[in-house]
Amino acid sequence: PQVYSDPVTSTQWTKAELFKQLKLHDLPPSMTDVERKRLQDILWEARDCFSVNEADIGKCNMFQATINPKPDAVPVWTPSRKTPYKLEPVMDEKIDTMMRAGVVEPLKGGSDYNSPVF
Repeated sequence: PQVYSDPVTSTQWTKAELFKQLKLHDLPPSMTDVERKRLQDILWEARDCFSVNEADIGKCNMFQATINPKPDAVPVWTPSRKTPYKLEPVMDEKIDTMMRAGVVEPLKGGSDYNSPVF
């Protein structure tokens, strides 16, 4: 079977699993078998356009974006909040997933801004 490898979690997706995630079993009964097959072919061909998990996000490497705050913007530093002990493993996993996906990265140097979670 054809497989799709998710670069963040290294999960192998078969066509059947991808179609299950996209809920293709909920298609209208009025669709013919030919229409269903054509839709499946199109979706499999364009599978890189669909997120299949929370870490599978799109990325643009054509340019580097910059954030230009307004000249009169005042930096905001919010004190960190203590994570409840029972939630620490969940938070650690979420942060690790976001780091592996390239959503967040460790701070290199100082910053006048922060997130109360990190």
